[in-house]
Amino acid sequence: MARPKSTGFVEDAETGLRCHWQRDKDERLCTDVLEAALISWQAQITHGGWPLPYDDGQRGGSGGVDFYLTTDAGGGAYTWSTYADADPEDGRFASSSYVVIDPRVEELHLYVAHEFNHVLQFAVDTTEPSYVPWEAAATLAEEQSYPGEGSMGETAPDFQRTPWESVLGDGTHLWEAFEIWSYYEYGSALWMSHLFHEWGVEPVDLWWAMVNETAENEPDVWDAVHFLTGDADTALVRFSIERGRIGRSDAADWLQDLDAPVRLQGRIDELDKVYRPPQLVQDLGAAFFDIQLDGSYFLRHDADPDTRWRVVDLDTGEELNLEANPVLQGPRRVAWVNVGPLDFDVDTHCQDYCAFPGRELAIWAEPSLLPEEALEKEEPGACACSSPSAPGFQWGFFGGLFLFLRRKR
Repeated sequence: MARPKSTGFVEDAETGLRCHWQRDKDERLCTDVLEAALISWQAQITHGGWPLPYDDGQRGGSGGVDFYLTTDAGGGAYTWSTYADADPEDGRFASSSYVVIDPRVEELHLYVAHEFNHVLQFAVDTTEPSYVPWEAAATLAEEQSYPGEGSMGETAPDFQRTPWESVLGDGTHLWEAFEIWSYYEYGSALWMSHLFHEWGVEPVDLWWAMVNETAENEPDVWDAVHFLTGDADTALVRFSIERGRIGRSDAADWLQDLDAPVRLQGRIDELDKVYRPPQLVQDLGAAFFDIQLDGSYFLRHDADPDTRWRVVDLDTGEELNLEANPVLQGPRRVAWVNVGPLDFDVDTHCQDYCAFPGRELAIWAEPSLLPEEALEKEEPGACACSSPSAPGFQWGFFGGLFLFLRRKR
């Protein structure tokens, strides 16, 4: 793609950052762009650990990063790269890039901080096709550069509205497949924030763990998550607990002020009635249900056997082994988390946009009696005996217990 036309520019002598304008009336905005770029440089490079951007070979008139103010950006902004390995000797397939911003945007400084982070991402790894690490890290860079500001609070609700979408999904896929307009990949900053708060993983850490020496994208972003957390599946399960609690009193401290409750896929309010999510649950997606039952019950499910499922009780934070037939009591919120097939390669689903397979899931609750309830319901005179020590009582009791335990299995 050809760079936008430049009528004039201003440059920061120390960093080499340049701001170009097309319309004369936008010249004054270049002062604001460079100021925001220098603040972002300090926050993201000096204090944040991101690498220096690559020299672009004088493509913008100097070797520094170029910002272009032009209405060609269509009311937004983008960062464009050469997608060529800038230094074949440095052990990473990374590249130089430039930024284009529409001068009419509001909160120009946040656009600069966001797009500048994309420049730094290109300077680490150009090969990752998933939108999530790109947009999640850049969204958090807004807050990193301007504490107390940033757009995660505005985009996280979109992420929470479609939890059945893969955690590596994106708005492009949601529109193409379901005609759902969504800032999903920007709202996935919620997922990357979880990696920081619960695992100590900074966005820049994730990017360095994704580094590839060639254009082949191995490791990919999910490989990097697994490497940094020790278990990507468990990280996804723990994140599902956190996102399912948003808006409740048991939400994590760092999520208490976020107005982005997860969208439920159903409410289980009848025994022996089968419930299905309105949408198939994609690999690395989840389905959340509120159970509105009194008394005790077993949970059952009929799920796609070609993937792996983890079930969590959000009220206790515990993972449920449904094969062991745990007895649940009263109302609660549960999540079925699709952690994907064993040893699947997420990169195979992200070469165009990230479209992951959707999986069938059916859920229901069966009645159950706790041991004390079973004894209470025993009819008077059911035992052919007159005292607890009689053989008839012992066989009747253990026979009943055996039936109960067999039912639990």
